Amino acid sequence: VIVTDPPYGIRAGAKKSGRKGPCLYSINPASRLDHIPAVQPYPVEEVLLDLLHTAASSLTCGGLLTYLIPTTYDFTEDDLPLHPCLRLLNVSHQPLSSRHGRRAVTMQKHRCYSQEMRERFVEYKRKVISGEDEGGFSKLMSKLEAALAANAFDNAAVVKSLSTASAKRRISKNLRKKQREESGLCISKSIIEDDTADSVAVPKNPEH
Repeated sequence: VIVTDPPYGIRAGAKKSGRKGPCLYSINPASRLDHIPAVQPYPVEEVLLDLLHTAASSLTCGGLLTYLIPTTYDFTEDDLPLHPCLRLLNVSHQPLSSRHGRRAVTMQKHRCYSQEMRERFVEYKRKVISGEDEGGFSKLMSKLEAALAANAFDNAAVVKSLSTASAKRRISKNLRKKQREESGLCISKSIIEDDTADSVAVPKNPEH
């Protein structure tokens, strides 16, 4: 059994050892204890696909993998990453905010990880990472990016889940904002009218 909470890369992006592109170098044995290896970004898509590969390589047939994955509220099981040797057993949901939550996903290894299965998975991973794959997992990452953006509440495409209390607070907040804006307009208008009145020349009294 493997149970894990992989790094999502939502608040703090994941990192992995190594450098971008092919780069071979050696470390002097005398410097190994003080050596700090280079790191590079580790996209959440790659994190989860590597997790499935590790599970398929390490588990015996019948073994279980349980992991957490961030999701949006329009999530379907088709949004999950796939592996030819792992089948989905169960998905449970935990809401985290009004725009996203996370799922605990349990999968079971049901066939041996043969060379043919490895080649299939390598090709699937390549398509996901390169953006060629148009399946649910690739779309999930795009939906998450939109749901966690600063303007997500104003984006009609983002599915939201608001409690009654939260909805009331948001309505009250928008009402106060509107009142402040209207109050600011009234004050500005009053200032403009006062400035205009001061600029009008007062005619002199002909008797003086």
